[in-house]
Amino acid sequence: MKSKMIKSFLVVSVLLLAVLVHGLEVGVGQEGEDWEIIVDEGDNYKHFRFVSGGMDDASFGVRWGSSDNLGALGMFSIQNRHIAMTSVYDEDGEPISENKPISVRTVLSARLWRIFEYNDSNGNGLCDHIVDEYGNFVEFEEIYKYVDLSDADWEVSELIEEEEGDNVTWEFTLIARDLVYYDASVLPIKQRHLDMVDERLEYVNLTFHLEAGTKYVEGASIPRFRVTLHRGVGPIQYLREVEREQEQEINGYVGSYEIKWDHEFVGWDYQAENDNPSLFMEFYNIVGNHIPMDRPLWQQRFMYRIGEDLRATYNDDIGEHRTNLTSTSPMRERRLHQRRISYGGNWTRAGRFHWVSDVTVDGEDMEMTAQIVRGAPMVHRDHRGRNFVGFMVYGGFNYPGGHHIFHDPGIDGSAMLSIDAEPTSRILPYRGLFLGVMVVTTVLLVVFTLLYRDTEQKSEKLGHYDMEKGKKSDDWSDYYGRDRT
Repeated sequence: MKSKMIKSFLVVSVLLLAVLVHGLEVGVGQEGEDWEIIVDEGDNYKHFRFVSGGMDDASFGVRWGSSDNLGALGMFSIQNRHIAMTSVYDEDGEPISENKPISVRTVLSARLWRIFEYNDSNGNGLCDHIVDEYGNFVEFEEIYKYVDLSDADWEVSELIEEEEGDNVTWEFTLIARDLVYYDASVLPIKQRHLDMVDERLEYVNLTFHLEAGTKYVEGASIPRFRVTLHRGVGPIQYLREVEREQEQEINGYVGSYEIKWDHEFVGWDYQAENDNPSLFMEFYNIVGNHIPMDRPLWQQRFMYRIGEDLRATYNDDIGEHRTNLTSTSPMRERRLHQRRISYGGNWTRAGRFHWVSDVTVDGEDMEMTAQIVRGAPMVHRDHRGRNFVGFMVYGGFNYPGGHHIFHDPGIDGSAMLSIDAEPTSRILPYRGLFLGVMVVTTVLLVVFTLLYRDTEQKSEKLGHYDMEKGKKSDDWSDYYGRDRT
């Protein structure tokens, strides 16, 4: 019996080692995957997911609120970005893995909240104001009133889907009617303007044009790095060195998307004393990365070491800026000279928020302006409970006053859905782990042997052997069935 128990335990030890080794392998995709775009629709959202084999690596869509379920109108994308390929070594130069892709999950959203009427007193086409870290207007040109899109009751049209070559397009419309005006003089507290109870913004119409597709690409370039790890306590590994190597060519599926929305405002009731009426439509861009806590510590630090932390790139009166806009101190508005704000790191792009400068006001072609007011660090929590750490950009679009205003901004981006690469030849992460497992195996073997002897001696003293207990001791099926990865 002792021999059988020892043999069984040795088998379990070998399986444990095999599980540890196998658990290091990384699936990176293969040619021939069947990617499709699945549409999910609800009362206040439309989601579009890139799916293969039941798993999704990227999605985009639109969400909105209502008077019963407050929420800013928002366009968003969530994608799994592969930012680099690595060869990983321990501090003694022993290889740990080859062709290991490093990825991070990124969210980018553009939210629309309020539309203000203001007096462009200096005629610069901007809503001159300063906002503090709490969203309060500290200093501003005269602002009269606003409508709030977060509590509008939207009429939602049917989703129209069409195929165009390799891409699929969708279109639907949101319409809110008779929006109430709120008094801007009591910000940030929302209060109805009592003198205007009989006046309403006739309607806001947003028509969304969405397009997406997948394509297999060959010979795409991705940065490659040699990573050296330092052994810490137990299984913890720290990032020691990162060396840039030549770029690596990869094959794989790329998913791309674009969301454009034509918005029009009809029937704004301007204040009689406003001699240079303009409208300011707020937008909030949110961008952030999510790194699962079960990732090794060195992977969590890797992207910061290579400069792949998220930043916003835009042009204003001073020139080009590449910043994460995490200062919470009040700042004055900046007029944007390029019609986009791009988000990403040194090597990859997370997406961009873009618009055209042409705007139609009462049937005439005119120019609009865009501005950034401030940025602030933030943590975004998605509907699955995942935290995305990043920052927020607050700004707005400025339109000349008119009865009927039409404009069309959008967001777009692409994601490497999968990478084709040779399967990685895996060894144990480092020799210390191998020795550690062998020590634990030896100790447990001694403990089991002593326990067996103690049980055998007690059975001899009692003059019997408990066959039921003996059967349970030999039954390792439950242990084999456990997930040890």
